[in-house]
Amino acid sequence: MARLLALLLLLLVSAAAGAATYTSASTAFDWVDPSTHTKVGYLTNPYRLTGGGSTGCGSVPPVLDDTISGAIPIGFTFTFGATAYTTVQVQTNGRLQFGNTLCGYGTNAIGPPQTYPYLYPNASVNNTMKVFGVDLDPTNLVDKPNYPSATRKTTCLAISTCYISVATIGTAPSRSFVVTWKNVPEWVSASNTSGSFDLQVILNENGTFIYQYGNIVHGGTGSAQIGWQLSTSDYEVLTFGAASEPPPNTAILFYVPSANPLAEYRFEQGAWSPGGAGQVQDSSAGARGGTALGDTQATASGKVCRGASIPSNTAAATVDAIRTGVRFADSGVNMLGQGTVMFWYRAETAWSGSGAKAVQLLDATQTSGQWFALTKTASGTLFFEVTDSTGVVRSVETSAQTFAADTWVHVAVRWNFNALAAANSDRISILINGAAPTQSSFTTTGSLSTSLTQLHAGDNPSGLVGTKGTVNSADGTLDDLRIYNFEMTQGQVGGASVQTYSCGSFAIDHFELRHASWSGLACAPGSLTVVACSNAACSSLYTQGAVVTLGSTGAATVFDPAAGGSRVVIGFGTSSTNQSFYTAPGTATFSVTGTGIPVVESNPPRCNGPGGACTWTSANGGLLMTAPNAGVITGGKPAAVTVQAVQSSGSTPGAPCVPVQNLASAGLKLWSTPGTPAAFASTSTSASVVVGGPPQVAASASGSWASTPSSVPGSDNVSGLAFDASAITTVWLRHMDTGQFTLRGTLDVPASSTAPALSLSGNAAVTTVPVGLGVAAAGVTAANATQTA
Repeated sequence: MARLLALLLLLLVSAAAGAATYTSASTAFDWVDPSTHTKVGYLTNPYRLTGGGSTGCGSVPPVLDDTISGAIPIGFTFTFGATAYTTVQVQTNGRLQFGNTLCGYGTNAIGPPQTYPYLYPNASVNNTMKVFGVDLDPTNLVDKPNYPSATRKTTCLAISTCYISVATIGTAPSRSFVVTWKNVPEWVSASNTSGSFDLQVILNENGTFIYQYGNIVHGGTGSAQIGWQLSTSDYEVLTFGAASEPPPNTAILFYVPSANPLAEYRFEQGAWSPGGAGQVQDSSAGARGGTALGDTQATASGKVCRGASIPSNTAAATVDAIRTGVRFADSGVNMLGQGTVMFWYRAETAWSGSGAKAVQLLDATQTSGQWFALTKTASGTLFFEVTDSTGVVRSVETSAQTFAADTWVHVAVRWNFNALAAANSDRISILINGAAPTQSSFTTTGSLSTSLTQLHAGDNPSGLVGTKGTVNSADGTLDDLRIYNFEMTQGQVGGASVQTYSCGSFAIDHFELRHASWSGLACAPGSLTVVACSNAACSSLYTQGAVVTLGSTGAATVFDPAAGGSRVVIGFGTSSTNQSFYTAPGTATFSVTGTGIPVVESNPPRCNGPGGACTWTSANGGLLMTAPNAGVITGGKPAAVTVQAVQSSGSTPGAPCVPVQNLASAGLKLWSTPGTPAAFASTSTSASVVVGGPPQVAASASGSWASTPSSVPGSDNVSGLAFDASAITTVWLRHMDTGQFTLRGTLDVPASSTAPALSLSGNAAVTTVPVGLGVAAAGVTAANATQTA
């Protein structure tokens, strides 16, 4: 079935202009097939049109002209206005009624033109929805012998083809209640009931509702009223210009526009990890957290408190932006028909004149030709370009602006696609510093394109460029980005632009650098953990986000450039991060300083090195020891540990590791340092055992572990080892107790005619887990219990 995206947004009558609870927007026409839904007619079960107990019904069934149903369960709680309902009544003349039993006649005067009663606003029809306010008559010809008058006519041949129906569809929390008028004619006069109407009202569990218009053939000449009414001061009447009614195969979505932003990004976090989803907080109730892309980072110099700093880039493949959590076509967003986006912007360069350049401020484009982009041009204008759902490109451009560099400017863009038949009823506009809008008006039956991606602020996310678009980033600072799902007035934009809030507290005590051993190899990367602490004991962690700079003195150190080098980001919502580095042979003393928000921490940094020192020892060579399964072994089962003897191929940090040669006479010593528990049992049944060969070979050493190499059980040297050409050998480890310990080793390489003697060391963290769980029922001995490996 054909789909049209048409925003059928009404012009409110003046009495309701400031009090309407709902606004309306286009939505995709998506007719729900009612053929299997429950019919509501004469003597139908479980629901029927009776008019009983109602006020002013025009007919007595089986004549169904101007009648109303009893209360019909919705299937969920639907809130209309501020009242929650679980039932609704269906009135034949295109109305749904909530707690209102008015039946009422359907024609005020036959005319022509035919006119209708109970027009909004009218207290008699409070708490009602009117999908098409004509005099509909679903009386079926099957009941014609029972008509009180033989002159009464109708075109309804059978209830299977001409009917009113209801159904609850979907699953919680996304259920819908669907009411359909299918092929229902309208009463024109006592001798004329003709035409055919396909109408549908959908009540959604999220509180929105939809009117759908299929095939409509008029029998009469009247102009129908369409809208809703909660009270005589809170209602909406839709008008459609010369057409007087919505086109076929169109749909209208009604929703409550948020008095607050749909999303609001104040940029009040301390720092964001690049690509950290949701770290850019949404301060609205929608909780649509955003993501900082590229080198976008929080800055202390915002308009209100802090802001988002967008670095300069001119590459299509580089994106420095705030990716918001708002996608125009998402459920609950409702921004295809109308909306407003506003923000503060401070450019690093003047808007126009010498050195000015084009920059992309907003962009949601992901398909070429389907535009949504706001560009500041090199001449200082703002150019807003969108493509509507009919494929036509719409744009508006301000006059050239002369703002100097480092000047805060408030920018807002709005759009309103209302599909009114009157010429130039649709519009897009730009407002600068709350002044009168620069506006472009046009006529379209479309809305925004449904192909738009998430809204990005500060850069072009796709690299696709429209009429005056650019791949250049904003090169400046953004603050207080707000997104609304309705077209704000000039006054509302101005009021929102001056709103303020208190700045959050960034109470950080100190930073800590942590490592298990504070030693490593010059040719292998080391890794430091940087922790942000909120108190002296670091028992309370700081999670607002921070940017720090790592430093070192002594042996040359190179921090991983792919991870930011010496600049390290602890993203919002986290309290630590890791940074890799290489240190040349020797010792280096590390430091850490806050350089972002907060700029200065309360106390000096700390380290967990020996005696609290921050000194890293880097050896020219050593042992790379790797336990299987990331160091997790099963108690009592031998596990292969690889040991490789390597040394640096040069004196610079990160020079490649190369295998150590001449290992035939080398002596490997192994021992352990208990972690948890602090000591292991000293009996042979719970001892750690090193096996000098495959698992089936008997142990060459046994007994309990000690803490020095001279106390290795059996012998200092593990026998039966052979190093391959890559200086790799395998030892077999078996440990009976569960717990954590560090397996340590040294390899003494004697001097040769071409190389000096070497003493290499290394370690590997090991965790022993139980072999299985023993399960015994009451009265069963341990010997009979089952064990699962």
